[in-house]
Amino acid sequence: ATLRLRGELLVVGHWDLRCTPSLHVQRPFDHRMHHSMARKKTGPPPPLTELALREHAAWYLGRWWPSVASFRRVLVRKVDRYANSDEERATGRVWADAIVAATVARGALDDRRYAAAWAEELHRKGASRRAIIAKLQNKGVSGEIASEAIGAVDDEAKGDPELQRAIAYA
Repeated sequence: ATLRLRGELLVVGHWDLRCTPSLHVQRPFDHRMHHSMARKKTGPPPPLTELALREHAAWYLGRWWPSVASFRRVLVRKVDRYANSDEERATGRVWADAIVAATVARGALDDRRYAAAWAEELHRKGASRRAIIAKLQNKGVSGEIASEAIGAVDDEAKGDPELQRAIAYA
């Protein structure tokens, strides 16, 4: 790199750096800097507000289609991460429950539709009945709703459902 001095401006290659009295050359900012080299934020996290939690919920629902239980889990995890005291944590959990209840009341979240869609997808991929139910229960869907969803998929399938899954798997 070539160093040229123009008045108070030091030109290094094509980077212009202001000279300091000690005339030390600073490296230009590299946007490819590894995240571990970035300055860590210190201090407590910003206070959690109901508006911030609602915005996070809207963002999350715009990006993923969760079950009711997993959506609640996401909001509670957000509350636990940003709450600075037990009182804030309790208030945040009340907000999370209210947001989940309002979302379910509007029809944006429905475990029956969620289970039916997942069961259909997993059936198409060749998953067994037991694997579909286990996957749905792992996502927070109740066993009764999971059984209804797999029953609806079985009714739609022609012939032996286990044979259809084996054919799809092969």
